[in-house]
Amino acid sequence: MSRKADVYTKLVLIAALLFLVLPSGMRAMEGNVYLIGGESYYHARIAEQIAEGNFPDADSGIASGRDYVFSPYHLLLAVFALFFGAFAASKIVPLLLGLLCVYLFYLVLSRLGVGVWVRLVMLCLFVLSPVFIYVFNVSGPSCFILTLSLAGLFFLMRPGWLNTAFSLVFFSIVAMFGVAYAVVSVFIVFFYAFKFKKKARRGYVVIAAVVFVMLSYSLPWYIASEKADFVAKSLVVSFFSDLGGVSGLSVFAFLLALAGCGLVWRYKKQYYLFYVFSILLVVCSFFNNDLLIYSNLVVVFFAGIAFVHFSRMHWSLRVLRDFTLIVLFCGLLFSAFTAVFALQNSLPNSPLVNSLVWLNLNSGEGDVVFSHYSNGFWIETVSKRPVVMDGLFHQTRDAGALYFDSIQLFEANDLGKARSLLSKYNVKYIVITENMYDGLVWRSKDEGLGFLLSNAETFKKVQENSFVVIYEYVYMEG
Repeated sequence: MSRKADVYTKLVLIAALLFLVLPSGMRAMEGNVYLIGGESYYHARIAEQIAEGNFPDADSGIASGRDYVFSPYHLLLAVFALFFGAFAASKIVPLLLGLLCVYLFYLVLSRLGVGVWVRLVMLCLFVLSPVFIYVFNVSGPSCFILTLSLAGLFFLMRPGWLNTAFSLVFFSIVAMFGVAYAVVSVFIVFFYAFKFKKKARRGYVVIAAVVFVMLSYSLPWYIASEKADFVAKSLVVSFFSDLGGVSGLSVFAFLLALAGCGLVWRYKKQYYLFYVFSILLVVCSFFNNDLLIYSNLVVVFFAGIAFVHFSRMHWSLRVLRDFTLIVLFCGLLFSAFTAVFALQNSLPNSPLVNSLVWLNLNSGEGDVVFSHYSNGFWIETVSKRPVVMDGLFHQTRDAGALYFDSIQLFEANDLGKARSLLSKYNVKYIVITENMYDGLVWRSKDEGLGFLLSNAETFKKVQENSFVVIYEYVYMEG
C-alpha cells in the first residue's frame, strides 16, 4: 500500500471514530448523557442482572410476565458491566465493535482482492452509512451480529483448520440470534465455498454447525414467539433513512449501488450466485429491517464500484467530473448527518428521565405503569417498575391482546371502560409524554384517555414537567 493510501486509511478510521462518538457527544453538550433509544435500556437492564450474578429465568419488566430468551450480547455487555457498569458498557461496547467492524470489513475486502483505492472508497461509504451510525451508537445485538459475521468470514478466508474453528464459532453465535441471521450466515458461507472450491469442505463444516444451532435453538424459539404484525409501519420509510427511517439505507448510496450493479452486470455469468443473493437480501431486508446490516454491505460494495468508476472515467470537462463527485459525496454526507442529528434528538431526554426517577422514588416496587409501548423500556429500567407493554413484541406472550387492549384504553371515551381496562392490568400509574399528543397516540388532548385524564377524582396528577405528566389511578372502593 502506498503511503498516501495508508494516510487515507487512517483518516477513514478517524472518521469512523467521529461518527461513533458524535451523537452521544452532541447530546452530552446539551446536558443529555443518557443512552440513545429504548431497547438499549432493556439490554442494559438484563446485562446488569447478569453482572450481579442473577442470571434471569424470566423477565419481570412486563406485568403479565414473560420468559427470558438468552442473547449472547447480554453476556458480552455483562462482562464489560463488571468493570464499567451496565450503562457505561452500553456505550463502550458498540464503539469498540464499530471500530473492529470497520477494520474487519477492510480485511475482508482485501482478501477478496478489491483494489486498495476502491477498498478505501467502500470503507468510507460504510462509515458514512446511516446503518453504521445507528447500529454502533444504539446498544443492541445488531452491532455484535455484524462484527461476528465479518469476523467469521475473515477467518474462513484464512488457511488452516484453526481459522475454520474460529469461523465456526463466530457464525454459530450469530445463528443464536435468530433464524434470519442463521439463514444469511449459511448463504454467505455457501457462496464463498462455492466460489473457492478448495475451501468447500471447510465451508460445509461451518454450515453444518450453523444449521445445527438454528434447528436446536433459534428455530424452536422462532416457532414459539409472537408474531408482531399488528403494528403497522411504512416499509419505504423504514428502509430509507432519508425518508424518516433512522436506521435505514441512504437513498444516495442506494442509487449509486444501482449504477454499480449496471456497471458490473456483464460479469453476471461469473458471479450470478452473488447477484441473486444480493438482490434477494435487499428485497428481504425491505420487509425485515433486521437484515439491513447485511444489505448495507451489499449497497456499499456496489456504490463504491460506481463512485470509483465515475472518478476514473473520461470526462470532456474535468470541472463537470469534480462537480458530480462533490454532489454525490455531499449527498452521502447529508444522509450521514441526518442520521447523526436524528440520534442526537432522540429520546430519552432529561425531563423524561427525571420523571421516571421520581416515579422510582415515590411508588411501590410492584406498582404497574401504563404508557405507550415505546416508553416501556425506559420505565422498566429507570423507574424499575413493571409496565403493561413494551416494544419486545416477539418475546411477550399474548402481545397482540396487550396491544389491542392498549389501543382500546387510549381510545376510550367512556370512564367505565377505561376503569375496566386499567383494573384488568392492575395499573397504578399512567405516564403521558408530550409526543403522545403529537401523533404518537392522539392529535390533541381532547381525544380518548387524554381527555378522561382531566377527571381529577379518578386520575390524580402527581408529577409534571415540560415533557411528562404522571397520573395516579384512583381505584373505586367496593
